[in-house]
Amino acid sequence: MFNTRDTSIGLDLGSTGVRAVEVVWRNNRPVVERWAAADFPQPVADWRSADVSDTARLIADVTLRKGMRGHWVAHSVSGEAAAPQYFNFPQLMPEDIPEAVRIEAEAALPFKAEHAMISHILFPEQRIAANKVRTHGLAIAVDGTVAEERLSRIRAAGLETFCLETDATACTNAYIATRSDEDTGTTAILNIGQRFSNLAILGPDRVLMVRDLPWAGEHLTLTIAKMLSVPLAEAEALKRKHWEGGSAAAGALDDRMVEALRKGAQEFVGRLHDTVHYWSSERLVPTLTKLLVTGGGSQVRGLPEFFAEELQVPVERWAPFGTACPSSSAADVKSWDYRMTVAFGLALREFSLRK
Repeated sequence: MFNTRDTSIGLDLGSTGVRAVEVVWRNNRPVVERWAAADFPQPVADWRSADVSDTARLIADVTLRKGMRGHWVAHSVSGEAAAPQYFNFPQLMPEDIPEAVRIEAEAALPFKAEHAMISHILFPEQRIAANKVRTHGLAIAVDGTVAEERLSRIRAAGLETFCLETDATACTNAYIATRSDEDTGTTAILNIGQRFSNLAILGPDRVLMVRDLPWAGEHLTLTIAKMLSVPLAEAEALKRKHWEGGSAAAGALDDRMVEALRKGAQEFVGRLHDTVHYWSSERLVPTLTKLLVTGGGSQVRGLPEFFAEELQVPVERWAPFGTACPSSSAADVKSWDYRMTVAFGLALREFSLRK
């Protein structure tokens, strides 16, 4: 029903704000037709306490009132509300896949099955020995009691969702649609958000692994606050000044700021290293050839270099949204590009299904 449209809208409704991207396809490449973003006055820690009308108004402001066409959007969830799971079945008929995916996903849910909302993404059919074909892909199970708080606000804004995805798989959509023919190795994508970071590892022909990590920008802020003995609001302001102000601002900051950032990142590097090492040792993930970092947290100066040093793998900042957004001024795009990756990837959901 939805994969015949020429445009697609991705809506990233996170704890810090709303990001929306409308994509069109030209010459088999995605081009951003319209986009908008706005932050909440205060980060949303619990959607049950967020004002429905205020949140819905902000969602409408960055979608319908910006001229985005249509009312159907792709939306994603991450963190404790999402449970992505790889599946691999003997070849199935299309009509049999949803039930098989549900049975597989329910066996490993971290929340009650009766509350689960389950979607899936199919990868190209896998051919194995003796020319046997298998159906494989990613099941996306979402805790409906948590997701409904967000979905109710989307509906109150006059929109409807046609799929649920995870932030990590949205990032894989963006990578698959924009990577070059030279990208033949194993690539990890790390989206550093406010409360969670999303990790995806891709080979040249398929997604190998996705998971969420309970470390993100707020953990850096907390470490800075503790080490410098300042309130959280001041620690957040110092962190932003560190990544936005350039070398002049960096020189004005206490030397302990860099120490605090490195200490805050050390725990995360340990988690990241253990995750990659485990999957590599099990021979499920080949040795990484590069790590791409995106999301608001990736803008902290020195963080990608620290990852490269600790993980011994080339690390690059990655903002696919900026390269697909020729119609806006460079200054406008630059201030948001790393924070728009998930919304951009969600807008590509139909393309990933067609492929």
